[in-house]
Formats: sequence, C-alpha cells, structure tokens
Amino acid sequence: MDYKIQDLASKMGFGELSDEGTYVSSYSSAENPMINGVAEIRMEEDGRLFSASLYHRRGDYEADDGQIYKDYEENVEIRAMRIGGSDVFRIIHMELDGQTHHVGNQAMIELGLCIFHSRIVDIQEGAAAHHIENAMAVSAEANSPVLGHFRENMDFSPQRSTGVVIAFPGRRMEGQKQKGLTV
Repeated sequence: MDYKIQDLASKMGFGELSDEGTYVSSYSSAENPMINGVAEIRMEEDGRLFSASLYHRRGDYEADDGQIYKDYEENVEIRAMRIGGSDVFRIIHMELDGQTHHVGNQAMIELGLCIFHSRIVDIQEGAAAHHIENAMAVSAEANSPVLGHFRENMDFSPQRSTGVVIAFPGRRMEGQKQKGLTV
C-alpha cells in the first residue's frame, strides 16, 4: 500500500515531523510509573525509510474478551520504504501487539494505521495531562506564599465594609435623543 508522507501523518495521528525527521510523544503516570507510553516516528537512512513505533502500557484495562488486566501492554511497529525519489512510501512491515501482518492486505494496513492513530491519541492525552499536572504543581508551589499572605491579611467579617459605592445616574431616552449628565 502506497502513501504520501502527509497521508501517513493524517492517518496515523501525528503532526508534522521535525526538521530532523522525528516526532516523539511520551508520558508516565504520576500515580503508577509502570503505566506509561511512548510513540516515536522517524525518518531513517537519509529519508528513505519511514519508521513508526509505539509502546503503551495501560492499567486496569478491559480487553475485548471482557477480562480486566492490571497492566496491559500494546505495541505497534510500522515501516515504509520511499519509492524512488518521490514523496510516496510503501508499507513494508506491520506488527500489531507482537503479531506480524501481511503487508499486501490493504484492509489490514488501514486497520493498523487506525489502531496506531487511536493509541497515539491515548499517549498524547497522557502526555498533555502529565504536562498540566506538572504545571499546576509548579504554579501551586509558586503561588502558595502569595495566597497565604492574602488570606492572612484579609478580613472577611460582615461587619466591616471596605468599599465605597458611587451611584451613577443612567441615561434616559426621550424620543431619539439621549440625555446624559451635563458638566
């Protein structure tokens, strides 16, 4: 099966490759470091070989057979070779969860690309959540002395009034003209 590199990117769920010809996304769960995932896409052999590999370890995963696993491993390997000097690549190898699949089967290739896409989205979500958790932890640490100072110095008792209300007369409509304050 032949694909342009943009089509592979779209079908496999990754953005543009970097200038070095790579794309990497990874995460590790803060609660359980054994739960993690990494997806790596790279151009090898001076851009003649496209290689995509994905490893994902899930926790408390319900498989298709209904069985629940404490840790469940998923992996995908896809390789494609450039055809001549064009931007078209031909899939030469596909492995899903340890099983090698025949690359002449178009439906199986499409399924493999879709599986890669769904799993890379899970890894990207895990990476985004990990990044947000780290940013919030850093933000909380940075803000805690400031917030503590404000809480200590604020008086929230109902007896104390700290503001002044200034009434502002509204504008009235008379016909089509507006009347306002004149100075």
